[in-house]
Amino acid sequence: MTIIAEAQPKKIPRIGFLSATSLSTISARVEAFRQGLREIGYVEGKNIVIEYRYAEGKLDRLSEFAAELVRLNVSEEEQERLAIKRKRGPVSEERRKALITQLAINRAF
Repeated sequence: MTIIAEAQPKKIPRIGFLSATSLSTISARVEAFRQGLREIGYVEGKNIVIEYRYAEGKLDRLSEFAAELVRLNVSEEEQERLAIKRKRGPVSEERRKALITQLAINRAF
């Protein structure tokens, strides 16, 4: 008997990057942020998506952009996954650190 399993596509982490200024003002910081991600194994466009929003000094747009980034990041699937994790009970120290890192990456900006 042959069993064929369909591989589920792996969900690519998504980070929201919100700035009150313009890209040209903080381009060195954005590049340093990308470099930091590369150092821990994340390459933009390959295994992580970064959603950038720049208010360009229009501070009244920050809350609009923040809400948009939250909507993009938290899908029903993600909410279910987090709920399942909460129900699993005690988590090893190694797993706890991995979860904290993952949440930090997913929710960093």
